[in-house]
Amino acid sequence: MKKSLLLLLVLSSSLLATTVTFQGKEVTLNSKGLAVGADAPQFMAVSKDLVEVSIGGKEDKVQVIAFVPSLDTGVCKLETINFNKNISKMKNVTVKVVSKDLPFAIARFCQDNNISNVLTLSDYKDAEGALQYGTTISAPVFLEDFLEESFI
Repeated sequence: MKKSLLLLLVLSSSLLATTVTFQGKEVTLNSKGLAVGADAPQFMAVSKDLVEVSIGGKEDKVQVIAFVPSLDTGVCKLETINFNKNISKMKNVTVKVVSKDLPFAIARFCQDNNISNVLTLSDYKDAEGALQYGTTISAPVFLEDFLEESFI
């Protein structure tokens, strides 16, 4: 079984930083994230069909796990559409896009944008996955639990 490939890129920050810039202001993430080469923590997310899906852990394929605040934001939409287009050209790779959107919004987004090659999931219940991967904002307090856009 191949080890899950882990690549952490937190937009607008360096790899080891716990602070990033959000709308021109410095915010602190809930952790330093994962170390390169670390196993991807396993968590449950909900599919657009309301089915719980296990994410992370060891898989036979390379996993790209992208955390986004909402598929209905400009950058997140473009990122997901591009992943969907480009993943069809790759072998032995899966892309999972995890957002705080409700499954119903994810279903609409996928239908409106012909998303079929990327697994889109919701972490709306408790942001468990985003917390494990260090992609939620913990300070300032008014942004607590807001997902920072990143991909693993």
